[in-house]
Amino acid sequence: MKELFSYCWRSIVDRGMFVRYVVACFLQALLGLATPFLVGSAINSLLAGGAGAGAAGVLCALVAALGTSSALAGYRGTLLYTYLQADSSFQLDVTATMHIQRLRPAFFEGFDPSFWRKRLDTDTNDLTVFFLQSVTGLIQNGGSLAVTVAILAAIDWRLSLVCAALAVATGLLYGAFGERIHAANSDFMEDLSGYSACMLSQLRDAPFVRRHSLFGWSESRMREAYTPLRSSMYEANMVGGRFSLASGLAGAVALGLLLWVSVVEVSSGRMAAGFVATAYGYFSTMTSSVESLAGFGHDYQSARVNYEHLRDLAAEPEEPRGEAVPEHVGEIAVEGLTATHPGSERVLLGGLTHTFERGRVYGVAGPNGCGKSTLMDVLTGLLEGCRSGRVSYDGVPLESVDQYALRERTVAFVEQAPEMVKGTLRDNVSLLAPGADRVEAERLLRRLGAERLVREDGLDRPVTGGDGGLSGGERQKVAIARALLKRPDVVVLDEPTAALDEDGRRDVEELLRTLRSDHVTFLVTHDDGLLAQCDEVVRLVE
Repeated sequence: MKELFSYCWRSIVDRGMFVRYVVACFLQALLGLATPFLVGSAINSLLAGGAGAGAAGVLCALVAALGTSSALAGYRGTLLYTYLQADSSFQLDVTATMHIQRLRPAFFEGFDPSFWRKRLDTDTNDLTVFFLQSVTGLIQNGGSLAVTVAILAAIDWRLSLVCAALAVATGLLYGAFGERIHAANSDFMEDLSGYSACMLSQLRDAPFVRRHSLFGWSESRMREAYTPLRSSMYEANMVGGRFSLASGLAGAVALGLLLWVSVVEVSSGRMAAGFVATAYGYFSTMTSSVESLAGFGHDYQSARVNYEHLRDLAAEPEEPRGEAVPEHVGEIAVEGLTATHPGSERVLLGGLTHTFERGRVYGVAGPNGCGKSTLMDVLTGLLEGCRSGRVSYDGVPLESVDQYALRERTVAFVEQAPEMVKGTLRDNVSLLAPGADRVEAERLLRRLGAERLVREDGLDRPVTGGDGGLSGGERQKVAIARALLKRPDVVVLDEPTAALDEDGRRDVEELLRTLRSDHVTFLVTHDDGLLAQCDEVVRLVE
């Protein structure tokens, strides 16, 4: 338990806000506890008659004032809780997501982003809610029990014992159902996560479904995910309903016993009649507190599942990473290089040995599946742990290189189907070099034949995510521009002319002549015309 609470505590960004939240919640509970006692005292004053009516009026005004203060404290606590819950959940979410992005390639074999998105949503939110509510709940409910028992004991010790005994009995009833409620809800949440992941994937795959008219297949997938969810939902509600029924029956019996004891105490003169209302109010408070405390263990077990999910994820090993950061790369050497992809036994690259030098353009050619993209991934550290042989940057082994810094500063990729980010054209062009000069960005786009993009709306043109509302050729030009804008030593171009027309192709050929002077340039392509522009062609075989 200490481990779980410590984990949650580290996710609280504003500790001062957390303290204010706890104080507000505890103050609300204490102010609320005064109400039943004051109501009973007011009734006693009214029954006394005479001057007691004036005292009853004062007590009624005090009840209103305390109730108002309690409501204000609750309102303040709600506002603080909103920020605390959102910030803590976000902190856990960011930590988990950033960790996933750095995991070994094997983790992503069969990776389902929709499942992980739903699972992280559930685990981070539920764990944060448990932590915030359990801390205040333990303080509020423990304090409420102690205060109510003390006040009732001061009024009538026999009534105090009866209230406590009946409240504990009602709480034990909750404990008897708690394990079944927890198990049923756990099954329901697991099925709900699977169902939500399935529905998300169907929305994500809508273009694929439409293209092939796979509507029947899509519906069957959704029905397969819904069937277990329907059963677990019914089971959870049935168990919860049975508990509510038993709790209602037990509460009714307990309340009858409490009122009977109160009548006996009033009749014997040991208690003023007005405190019957006080006993009734405190019995409800005590029962609620006992149920909450009894349910803490089950809530903790549920939160433990969320915590273990996140802990197991955090235990997944990240990619190996060195510390060296190559600068002004002169050559990249490979010796006896082979590679495999996670989950596959197929060996690629066939023990490749080669040296790639600055100032030269290297074409990488071969049939589909021969390992062209794999070679680029290996050279830039994306498949560390999935290769054998030696790779070095200016004599420094790749395993000693900080691969993230390598791809951030030294290597620039231009993908075959580049993604656009939501924002402006400038955001996209300067994505890899946030401090880049606007004039230089425009110059690069013009040089690549993207004059229309610059001329029509300039770099302030809005761009949506995905294809960004741009044609394939325009996206290719934006991707090339943003790669060059960060001034890399190594440039990787993957089928850069696939979406370009003849003019765009000529622009890329001209670009290659410029890159040759001061970069190690790799050109992955099937285009024989582009290969002819290279200084050397590395042909891979299956």
